[in-house]
Amino acid sequence: MNVRYTRLFCFLFLGGKMKYNDKQNSKIHKKWSIKKLLETISNGIIIKKIEQCILVFVSFIKALKGIFINQKHDETYVSLAPTKNADKDGVYCDALKYAIDNTEIKNIAITGNYGSGKSSVIKTFFEKMENKKYNPIYVSLAAFNKNDYIKHTVEGEETVKEIQNKNEFYHTLEKSILQQLLYQANERNVPLSRFKRISKHSKILLNIETISVIFAIIILLCIIFPNIIEGFINNYNSIIVKIPKRLIDFLICVFLVVVYYVSYKILFYLSTKFNISKFKIKDAEVEIDDKPESIFNKYLDEIIYFFQVMNHSVVVIEDLDRYEGDASFIFQKLRELNTLINSSSQIKYEVNFIFAIRDDFFNNYEERTKFFDYIIPIIPISSNVNSNEIMWKRLEHLRNAEKINYKFDKNFIDDISIMIEDKRLIDNIINEFIIYKSKFNNEHMDDKQLFSIIMYKNICPKSYAELQKNSGNIVEIFKNKKEKVQNIIKGIREQQKILNDEKEKVIKECLNSVKELKLALVSSIYNYGNYNSYEREFKFDNEHVSIDTFINSNIDIGKISKSNIKFGTVSYSYIRLDENEVFKIFGNKSIFINRWETLEKGKELKVKEVQKKIEELDKKIKIINNLTIKELIKDYGSESIFDKNTKNIEKFLITKGYITEEYKDYITLFVPGNLTKDDNDFVFAVKTGEILPYQYMLNNLENILKKLNESDFETTAILNFDLLDYLISNDNIEKVLKLVHILDKDSEENLQFIDEFIEKYKSSSKFITILIENSSNLWKKIYKRIGNKEYVDKWVVQFLLDKNSLEYVDENFVEYINKHPNLDKYIKDEQIEVIISSLKILNIKMSNIQEINNKNFLEQILINNLYKLNDIMLKLFLKMNGNNIEEFEEKNLTMIMNCKNELKEYVLENFEEYFNFCYLLHKSNKDEERAIITILNNEELELDIRKQIIENEDFNEYKVEDLNIDLIDTIVDKDKIKISYFNILEIMVRKEDLPVNIINHISRNIDKYERLNINECEEIYSKETIELFANRYIFNNDVIFDDFKILVKTFNLKVHKIEVITITKLEYLIDNNLIEFNVDNFNYIKINALQKLVEFIIYNIDNFIENIEEYEILGIENELLSNVKISKEYKTKIIENVDIEGLTNTTIIKLIFEGINLIDNENINKRILEDDNVEINDRLKILKVVLKNVENKDKGTEYIHLLQRGYEDINTSKNACSIKCDEIDIELCNILKTQEYISSYKKGKRNNIILYNKINRK
Repeated sequence: MNVRYTRLFCFLFLGGKMKYNDKQNSKIHKKWSIKKLLETISNGIIIKKIEQCILVFVSFIKALKGIFINQKHDETYVSLAPTKNADKDGVYCDALKYAIDNTEIKNIAITGNYGSGKSSVIKTFFEKMENKKYNPIYVSLAAFNKNDYIKHTVEGEETVKEIQNKNEFYHTLEKSILQQLLYQANERNVPLSRFKRISKHSKILLNIETISVIFAIIILLCIIFPNIIEGFINNYNSIIVKIPKRLIDFLICVFLVVVYYVSYKILFYLSTKFNISKFKIKDAEVEIDDKPESIFNKYLDEIIYFFQVMNHSVVVIEDLDRYEGDASFIFQKLRELNTLINSSSQIKYEVNFIFAIRDDFFNNYEERTKFFDYIIPIIPISSNVNSNEIMWKRLEHLRNAEKINYKFDKNFIDDISIMIEDKRLIDNIINEFIIYKSKFNNEHMDDKQLFSIIMYKNICPKSYAELQKNSGNIVEIFKNKKEKVQNIIKGIREQQKILNDEKEKVIKECLNSVKELKLALVSSIYNYGNYNSYEREFKFDNEHVSIDTFINSNIDIGKISKSNIKFGTVSYSYIRLDENEVFKIFGNKSIFINRWETLEKGKELKVKEVQKKIEELDKKIKIINNLTIKELIKDYGSESIFDKNTKNIEKFLITKGYITEEYKDYITLFVPGNLTKDDNDFVFAVKTGEILPYQYMLNNLENILKKLNESDFETTAILNFDLLDYLISNDNIEKVLKLVHILDKDSEENLQFIDEFIEKYKSSSKFITILIENSSNLWKKIYKRIGNKEYVDKWVVQFLLDKNSLEYVDENFVEYINKHPNLDKYIKDEQIEVIISSLKILNIKMSNIQEINNKNFLEQILINNLYKLNDIMLKLFLKMNGNNIEEFEEKNLTMIMNCKNELKEYVLENFEEYFNFCYLLHKSNKDEERAIITILNNEELELDIRKQIIENEDFNEYKVEDLNIDLIDTIVDKDKIKISYFNILEIMVRKEDLPVNIINHISRNIDKYERLNINECEEIYSKETIELFANRYIFNNDVIFDDFKILVKTFNLKVHKIEVITITKLEYLIDNNLIEFNVDNFNYIKINALQKLVEFIIYNIDNFIENIEEYEILGIENELLSNVKISKEYKTKIIENVDIEGLTNTTIIKLIFEGINLIDNENINKRILEDDNVEINDRLKILKVVLKNVENKDKGTEYIHLLQRGYEDINTSKNACSIKCDEIDIELCNILKTQEYISSYKKGKRNNIILYNKINRK
């Protein structure tokens, strides 16, 4: 075989792994030889390479099979093992191939969280055909806990013992890695290894070996003793002469069999005597002692040999991140091992270490980059953000494939998925859900709860195991739930006790009205001391309240509650009682207030109200007993249900209602027998004293009774509806009486049991009979079943039919009848006379009959006045009389007043009762005016009642003339008066004043009064009365300005004489010319609103001018003459009545400009012309007017010189004078020239006018 074919042969059988170049080719030509090839064969390398080729070929065949043969897989379940198609786009595989093929990279990290797919990526890579050549070997480390070996002292210093433990831990770790490496190789592939394995020996091979050994021994003997065969034949021939040949042949066969057997056993012993169970060297076990020497170092030659002969170019190390020890140590040793392997001259290929670890295994980036040459991150495909979509997609796929059917939607998955991140966890939860659901095979099961419990099992397996043992957090939570329910019910029972006490106090209340209560208080303290001649009074904080006011007025109870109340003599301190002394007779102030509120509402209504609260609490208890833990937490919070040991997932699942009280049905399969699971739980609860719900459903009652003994029937835990019903139905009176004995105890729970049983079970009538016969107090027991219970009603009728039995009833019996809703339902016509007689004896006042069942009986109730005046009874009797009670809520008073039978008469006689217990209950009444006015004018009724009727009625068109004067303030204050000036004027006339409440009423309805005309009232009321109202309204300080502005315009009259009024209102009257112009008003305005006097004059200018001499205008003459609204003619007349020299220059100038001649006054002319405060242009205008009217040139020159500014040089000896252009005009220049004050003028070069004097020109 030449070199070329030798190389090809080796390349094929080395799995295509040879790396060669030109230098390698030359070395092969020189060194390769038949001897080397034989050594390779002798070491088993060629055989191993042949095996690898076969493995590649098998993988290739499998791949072809997968391509061409379409295999159908059951997609119901998903494997949790790594998949081989985890990298569809090939990104991870490309990165990994780059790292392995790169000769500079030896340590590769594949990082990602648990379940991110690290192992799947590795498997995907090595499953590819082109990557089979890497021949990877896998090492998976157990989850060592370093803390099991190493314990530190408080100061952190290690003792000698701790160092030994640490070394033991490191040795154990290295030993695990070494074992996994070496024991993956077949023994025959590593024949030179010092580690023997226990292997299965082939009997056929051992027999062949035995035969071979025997033949080898025979051949060896023949070689050593050449004549041995010839001698054996001669001896054989000589012996058979003496001994029979058959016997000799038999003995020879026996000898050969013995030799064969002994040889077989010797060979078997030799092949097995040095084996160890796991890890044994030829002559001694590998011991992990206290020496610090590393296992890797000690057996490095073994490791080198392993890689030399096995040709594993990749070592995959998984689950290293589950080790909680020293990461630096682990990677240091593995990195050293990798370096030693790749540096060994005995290993002709490169070895890469791939570590599959989680991202957070190292605390910082330096450690990561220090230990790894290349890092490939794996992006997780699932997290708590998208786990819902992954989970729902698979569930939908299973449902569409009809593999499973479930009764929950995606909202449920969205909700619970926040607890799940790991893809493997998702797959396993769904796998287990499928198995559980299939095994339970119960369509009534709650799939949400089943799924939630499986999720809990996977996330908290230890807690789930405890749950199956009926212990752990979940069990404690439901125990806490029961305790919380009991505590809540206990609190409600206490509330019921308080209400019952309150009810008893109301029933025992001896007073009938608030007024009586007030009188009782006053009478108890009025005669205190010996000062009977002095008047007494109450003091509410700082407010004095007379005895009469306290008794007869409608005082708000809130005011009494909030005020500090004292009592004493008026204006003297002879008697001073503090609050405690005032209410001493009642106990304290709080008791007095409670009795006030009771009487204010009415005793009957109060009792009814309290009883309703008690019944509502009973209903609440029933509801609470039936609350699920989810509902309980929602309504009452999680306090005392969860504790510090409760996990978040447990809080989440229970609060959401995904795990409920029926969780036991979802964790075990029930095996049916004599008792169902529920039956067995009941028996267990009775034995342990645990009280289950009364409605707890039982199935095999006969077998349950067999499990219970006599003592079990003496505990409250035995109470159960199904059990009692079974006992009664089977006439087991003895045990029924035992239950009755338990129920005879006075407790709300027992009453609740009796009440619910009677309501739900057919055997209740028989039970009632037994209960009555064996209960200590019949009526009290019946009464405690208060409500719409048929058996109680029947017993009430029986009592009423027997007058002698009435002496044994109590006030509760009377109260029950009074409030009974349909007692007539159980009364026959022939019983009416006797029952009515009994009702009279008991002084019954029925208050709650809801409907007409026996009209004859109800007519007798009406005739004999055996009813209370409340809504229910009045509706009933009105309906009997043919009235449409749909209008009762709004028109009950009208309906009653229209009646002509006993009802109207009874109401009028007891109107206060009707008022308190019927009328006041309706906040909005729409009775007819005629009925209302009739009641309001009934002076026999209390004034407070009539006022309250006005307030309650929607009618708001009362006419003052129809009502008594004592009701006027009420209709005004409540805006129940008809919007009309007739009503306003009528009130003013009757009260001889315009009260503040009328002012306030008008203000509240100002928009309506704005549209009215008060002058329309002249047909009834005189003009003087109307004007009187107007004046009282206008000059009333209680009238706000906004209302004032609106209303005064509608009066259509002027104020004749101004009275005291605010400046704002006065100005408004002036602005709107609503004041008559006369001297009094003129003077009032001048004094109080001088700024408005001119405006007042202007509005009345004709009247003013006509009588100007009567008005003193000193002080306003300038403003008056300057006003442009006054004509020139009127100003001239005004000037005639004023001192002209008292006018201001500004006023004079304006008047002159208006054409009024005032220049004849020399003093005025001079004052204006020399006043620098007057604008120069105005002065020039005045000068021009003056010069035109002055004939004396010297006087004119004097006026000109008054201007100054250069004018003083005109008509002087100076040749010329200069004046600025803006202080002179051409018109004046021409006047000066015309009148020869100057000879000429011209415009100068400096923005001036040069005037030349005529005198100097001459």
